[in-house]
Amino acid sequence: MADDVQNPKEPRDTSLWQEPESQSPEFPALYPYNRVTQTESGHKFEMDDTPSRERIRLQHGKSKNFIEMHTNGDQVYKVFGDNYQIIAGKNNVEIKGFCNITIHGDANMHVKGDMSTRVDGDYNMIVQGDYNLRAKGEMEFLGDMDIALKANENFGGAVRLSGAFSLDVNSDMYVNGSIVCDSLTAESRINANMGVYAGPYGFCSSTGGLSLGWPTPATPVAVPGCIHVIGSIFAPIGSVVAPLGLFSVMQAIWMTDVINVSMYNSHVHTGNLGAPTPLIGPPMV
Repeated sequence: MADDVQNPKEPRDTSLWQEPESQSPEFPALYPYNRVTQTESGHKFEMDDTPSRERIRLQHGKSKNFIEMHTNGDQVYKVFGDNYQIIAGKNNVEIKGFCNITIHGDANMHVKGDMSTRVDGDYNMIVQGDYNLRAKGEMEFLGDMDIALKANENFGGAVRLSGAFSLDVNSDMYVNGSIVCDSLTAESRINANMGVYAGPYGFCSSTGGLSLGWPTPATPVAVPGCIHVIGSIFAPIGSVVAPLGLFSVMQAIWMTDVINVSMYNSHVHTGNLGAPTPLIGPPMV
């Protein structure tokens, strides 16, 4: 018998059990305790009363099928051909010890009613090939603790989730990698610790504004059509255009930029006698 040491996350090896011997050369049936009845075709009924090895064996002559009961309570039911067991009523099976089932071919189970399985301990399943699971009705996975879906990164596996209408996540979702999508919509806010990147279309808002550099995400709330920043707005190549806006300490109704400031500070007026007059009022900054 092989060493019964298994990975706790894998099912036990069902090859660890073997058929018990009927008789052995070391412990044969002894005369006159063994009574045998045999027919012409080889059918045999054997009742062995050998002390400490009492057994009963019923064997078919040609097929060699047999039923044998051992003194320790073991029973062997062996069929060399096909086996059919038909029960018209209920069938109850209770196994108080370990159970091994080894199938060297394919297996099918058809339950025409409901089926329930209860496991009081761990439930481990190892599938060496593909695993296909389909429900024509609703399907629910419920775990009182954590639920993990993993594709082995050692083999380059991937996890794919798809739905005909939507995929709903009712709690926080943490992603250690990248999220690539056609469109991302958030009903409240999108928080990014390392910043947010916008593609060639930039940041577009139809009713909201833009708030940058504030101590907390909640202050201030973006005002529709406005940009709020603590730092500077820097445009090395382009320009900042606000015909009716405010520029720092310069309150311009139309446009106040470097050119207009220079023109205002350097222009002169001609007095009544034709002499130039100095700038009236403080210079524009």
